[in-house]
Amino acid sequence: MSPQTYKEQDFEEHIEEHLLSTGYFKQLPEGYDKDLCLIPSEILQFVQSSQPKEYEKLTRQYGSDTPQKLCYRLAKEVDKKGTLHVLRKGLKDRGSKFHLAYYKPSSGMNPEHQKLYAQNRFSIVRQLKYSKRNENSLDITIFLSGLPFA
Repeated sequence: MSPQTYKEQDFEEHIEEHLLSTGYFKQLPEGYDKDLCLIPSEILQFVQSSQPKEYEKLTRQYGSDTPQKLCYRLAKEVDKKGTLHVLRKGLKDRGSKFHLAYYKPSSGMNPEHQKLYAQNRFSIVRQLKYSKRNENSLDITIFLSGLPFA
């Protein structure tokens, strides 16, 4: 009996299957904006569902340009301060403050915190071509609220 050989693709599929079974969302590489280095649809879905009042407040400022302006502002903030800083501290734009992640509450005493924590959107993208200069790709990329972090 010969030992089974595994390919890199088998390993990727196994990781993906596990993450999807634990609540991650699968995203296609085409949803990734190479200029902004994020997935705009994920950011907008997270912000609109978890912080509708703040999003509406920003919409009064930007109107129909709100999605593009918010994503552009977020990309600039990540470029300036880093992904971890933005995930921890959030983002401010024209009087609106947005969280990009909610951390696990230390207790179940506050149902509102539990609800917000459940709104986090983890997603996985396979074979992400991240550059406009070449066709290099990352085997697996993990995103939180549309921001790549692993």
